[in-house]
Amino acid sequence: MIMVYADTLKHEDIPLVLFVGREPNDRREVGGWVGKYNFDGGKRKRRCAFWNTAYGLVAKTLDSGFTTKDVKAQSRIARSSVVAFADISPVSFLYSRHGKKKLREMVPKERFETHADQILNNSLMKRVRCIMISGSDRDGLKEQRESFESKAKDRGITCIRVPFLSGNTFPQVWNELVADQKALSAIRDSTIEWADKAGLTK
Repeated sequence: MIMVYADTLKHEDIPLVLFVGREPNDRREVGGWVGKYNFDGGKRKRRCAFWNTAYGLVAKTLDSGFTTKDVKAQSRIARSSVVAFADISPVSFLYSRHGKKKLREMVPKERFETHADQILNNSLMKRVRCIMISGSDRDGLKEQRESFESKAKDRGITCIRVPFLSGNTFPQVWNELVADQKALSAIRDSTIEWADKAGLTK
């Protein structure tokens, strides 16, 4: 599943940056369709470190003192966002469960491959300028992330792999993004284009 904010799907001229995590932290079904996320949908979603870090990264690329809060506020007003989300895993489970690495390793590789193809073959991907694939090499998904990245690059999409997005890893992720000028430029240009269309000003 690819998730976009509010009415982003209707605004076909808005470019997207896709942030890819591990798996949905809930019990919902995972598929190849496009859904919506709502960062105001309750306390847990407002405080979601993965989502907030993604918004913080795009805000920082603007070099104008914008913050996570600023970009979210304008997203609410514009009913759109440059930030989209997806997950490497074709299954979901709550992060409160123990033994997550073993559970991930039990999922057949073929399901991961099918899931990646469903995401990357979606027509929405024509709007994606960069994919940030996040995670740890010790979480049981290293090979799956490598495969996803290879498939994306074969389709001509700029990719960067970074540690799992969180407040603690933000400095490291930002430094790795700065070191990859191609990915940084793709994210910055996409964010500026969205900000101009959304009326984000400082």
